Amino acid sequence: MMYRKIERLYLQAGNHLTGVPRAAMPGGAMELILAIDDDKGFLNLLSQQLTNLGYRVIKASSGAEGLEMARTGNPDLILLDVAMPVMDGFKVLTQLRADETLRGVPVIMLTALPKKEDIYKAMRYGVLDYVLKPYDVELFKKKIQTALQYSRMMKSEKELERSQHIDISRSAAGRWFQSSRVSVSSTSSMRPNAFSAATF
Repeated sequence: MMYRKIERLYLQAGNHLTGVPRAAMPGGAMELILAIDDDKGFLNLLSQQLTNLGYRVIKASSGAEGLEMARTGNPDLILLDVAMPVMDGFKVLTQLRADETLRGVPVIMLTALPKKEDIYKAMRYGVLDYVLKPYDVELFKKKIQTALQYSRMMKSEKELERSQHIDISRSAAGRWFQSSRVSVSSTSSMRPNAFSAATF
């Protein structure tokens, strides 16, 4: 069910794409991408490509470092290598999905090993895309744009849910306050009038 929702929103994001890179966010901020890969040469090349496209980039050369940067950097998108020592991409992904603040961050997995079982496993985790190295730069750029569009849509949806929750809470508080006033007013009207009880 979760994967179907992700797939639907991802397709909607793709339909909204234009040919113009969409690095700029409202207010002039630049979208932040976290790249995690143990191959430092490839990581530097990837970082340079993303920087040239107008994105801000933070890099991590291990799964543990990537998790720490994800928690402190608040990225809009994570590019995650599969084959890494100690903590591979799937272990990182498990940690990301277990963290309430990070589970909604879109992830694109990168790998030089085209294993079908890995692709299926990644999709079960809700990964947005699975890119094989070496990749076509133009196609990869489109995938990045689509993933970031999806990220914006998810954030807008979350903000809408938050605002609706606040409105509901305020409405409930207002009804409680109004009923409390009515209750106090009713209690006051039931008190005996001191003047009506007096004899002249």
